[in-house]
Amino acid sequence: MSGTTTVIAGGRAEDFLTIRHLRAQGSNREIGRCLAEAARAVHGAAAEPRLMPDAVVQRTRRRWFLEGYPAMAARGRGVADAFGVDEDSDEVAVDWLSTYGVPAGCSVAFYPGEGTKDGHGKLSRNFDFPTATFTQIVGLKPLAGERPLASDPWVVELHPDDGYASSSSGSWT
Repeated sequence: MSGTTTVIAGGRAEDFLTIRHLRAQGSNREIGRCLAEAARAVHGAAAEPRLMPDAVVQRTRRRWFLEGYPAMAARGRGVADAFGVDEDSDEVAVDWLSTYGVPAGCSVAFYPGEGTKDGHGKLSRNFDFPTATFTQIVGLKPLAGERPLASDPWVVELHPDDGYASSSSGSWT
């Protein structure tokens, strides 16, 4: 396994944005561990797996990933390794990393092929970069040290030993 995290823009206390590039290579389990270690290195305890209020939902999610998306299930096991939690626990979610207990939502648009220049359908996922903190967005006073919701975007490049390489960008909320 190999993994590197590099600050590519910002990074000073007075900067609004700090953009990081994470590159991970190895098995999907190793990639999950690398993602979790990067999250912990930057966000500390705030990035730890969330307690799940409904064990049945968590068990169902884990079973679905095992059957429908085994690469993600393996990455979740890597997250569990990094944080020292039981990968089969119904009490914690190891299939997403976040500093907030609620995953971010984005808008999505689909453009059918007949409406695009090249005739192929396009899927667009949009995310606005708000300047407020999460607690401000939901109408509360910001927490001490809380950064604006989208102030920590990541460019993530994954190279699994078994599967397709991918890249994505987004904010680690």
